[in-house]
Amino acid sequence: NCLYGTLPPELGELPLKYLGLAENAFSGFIPETLFNLTSVEYVFLSFQNGNRWNCTRSRGGIVDIYYSHGDQAQGANLGLQGKILGDKISNLSSLRTISITKNQFSGVSIASSSLIFIV
Repeated sequence: NCLYGTLPPELGELPLKYLGLAENAFSGFIPETLFNLTSVEYVFLSFQNGNRWNCTRSRGGIVDIYYSHGDQAQGANLGLQGKILGDKISNLSSLRTISITKNQFSGVSIASSSLIFIV
């Protein structure tokens, strides 16, 4: 998809059952509003860093998503970061699978025996 930047907080306002944003170049923290997705069943946020491909912008120009915000001057993209699982994971009452491999999360723990967790 070649999406990069930060995850917009507005994602948490959508009636999603599936959030598939794997293999892009998002960085920064998970917006608090994402924990409002009570009907989401599948969340795929894996492989946000270390990707080595270039994307062409709609108005021309090349973006190398290996770098933060596609800009080499900002250094390598570390992917998404912060504490992914904790007290707020229980808000996602319909969640069945979450995949967060290849990011920089901390505080990762299994919150439920019925949840498929891919690290």
